[in-house]
Amino acid sequence: MVMLAAAVSLRLFRFGGVQKMVLGGIVGGFLLYVMSKVTGDLSKAGLISAVAAAGLPPLAGGLTGLITLLYQEDG
Repeated sequence: MVMLAAAVSLRLFRFGGVQKMVLGGIVGGFLLYVMSKVTGDLSKAGLISAVAAAGLPPLAGGLTGLITLLYQEDG
């Protein structure tokens, strides 16, 4: 969550696009929440292991935040 929050909050306000940045943060957080619920339900149904269900949402959120940060810093 920290990587995702940093990715949508580091751009300066004077460059514009604040609405897009805020909407991106809201959508990213919602998708991360949905992913954690879906993987938890899949784990309870026995379709994936509990370790995978616990590890996939943080891994996906961290990678998404890292890729977004790298993309913003690269230009």
